Amino acid sequence: MRLDLHGVKHEDVTRTVDDFIWTCMQSGVSQGTIITGNSHPMKQIVVTCLAEHGLTPNSFFYNIGGSMTFDL
Repeated sequence: MRLDLHGVKHEDVTRTVDDFIWTCMQSGVSQGTIITGNSHPMKQIVVTCLAEHGLTPNSFFYNIGGSMTFDL
């Protein structure tokens, strides 16, 4: 599954990522991808949110439309 955070305000990211993780878990998905874009603050919010769920991003791709994946 994929979540694209383009257009999501920083203050809404944690709730959006929480909902996405929950949806992935309920759907039985083993891996999710979150598209963060190039915003370093956005990436940090996502990393922090994943850590709160005991998850770690597998990799970062610092390109246009940067993204990270995580395993459930």
